[in-house]
Amino acid sequence: MADIKVLGIDLGKSNFHVIGHNEAGRTIYKKAFTKKALIAYLSKLPACIVAMESCPGSQWLGRKVESFGHDTRLLPPQYVKAYVKTNKNDFIDADAIAEAAIRPNMRFVPIKSVEQQSALVTHKLRDSFIKQRTACMTQIHAFLLEFGVNHGKGHPAIRRVPELLEDADIELPPELRKSINHLYEHYQYLNEQIKSLEKRIDAYISQDESSQKLLTIPGIGMHTASRLVAEVGNAHRFNNG
Repeated sequence: MADIKVLGIDLGKSNFHVIGHNEAGRTIYKKAFTKKALIAYLSKLPACIVAMESCPGSQWLGRKVESFGHDTRLLPPQYVKAYVKTNKNDFIDADAIAEAAIRPNMRFVPIKSVEQQSALVTHKLRDSFIKQRTACMTQIHAFLLEFGVNHGKGHPAIRRVPELLEDADIELPPELRKSINHLYEHYQYLNEQIKSLEKRIDAYISQDESSQKLLTIPGIGMHTASRLVAEVGNAHRFNNG
């Protein structure tokens, strides 16, 4: 184990395939682990470069590996493809990761702190709800248009939906009225969820020093500041703005 310079790990849900290279770049170690066994192995392995592709689970494992004193490197998957030899399998992928990790011009994905990653999940959840809300609004507009009712677009038009449904002069089938009302209730639910997430983001910003500094820059708002901190983290990793 002492001769391993670079350890490439192909991440899986339950099995992790590992390839170890020495100083000359030759494979001197090859083994498949369960998650528990891999953590135990890495905790005893002398400090070396530990590389893996950036994917779900890599941030958590990256933090764990860093805590053992290793030089942890997360690689964008598209940058590893060029180093895959012959037909793909888990060990070949791990070998390609180990080789790519020591290329002089390779770019790496920064490892996020627990706080950064948690904040980013909140932002992504908000983004998801906003997309769902937009889809809901589009459906309401499209379904009404199919029955000859053009009530307009945007939030002001959606907020007038209850009045429209109560208007007996507008010829809409009872079943359609129920469906449109169901969509409107879903629209309201999504609005509540988005507002709740925005309150959590605002609370996070008020306690985060980096976000507060970003807010002093003209044109940077609260959500942009929080998102930058969550996505970028340590800006010193970048050569320029």
